[in-house]
Amino acid sequence: TLKNGQEACLNPEAPMVKKIINKMLNKGSTN
Repeated sequence: TLKNGQEACLNPEAPMVKKIINKMLNKGSTN
């Protein structure tokens, strides 16, 4: 999975995915 993460970093969609993940993490943290 680490390799996938690195690949995502190189992907142009990475920022969007990261935003979504951050949103989910923030939601989980708040809950």
